[in-house]
Amino acid sequence: MTAPPLAGYQEELSNATASYMAPEGLEAIRRALEIAYQSRGWETPGRSEPRLKHAVAVARVLCELKMEASAVSAALLAGVTKRCPPPS
Repeated sequence: MTAPPLAGYQEELSNATASYMAPEGLEAIRRALEIAYQSRGWETPGRSEPRLKHAVAVARVLCELKMEASAVSAALLAGVTKRCPPPS
């Protein structure tokens, strides 16, 4: 399965936040999205993309409510730790 384009998700969230968020907040959201994107395990066909789409959709709703960057980032990162191995 081909991963959905990260740039499309970044543009969607950037457009939703650009009118009210400082550049530092936009950068925090960009980093959170990259982590979420990388953690989804694209080798599992049919299962990863819906989870990422859901996380982006929730983050978009928070952007529409003009929530701060930490709330939007948390929405993107929810569930990421479930898919990451524990630290050594």
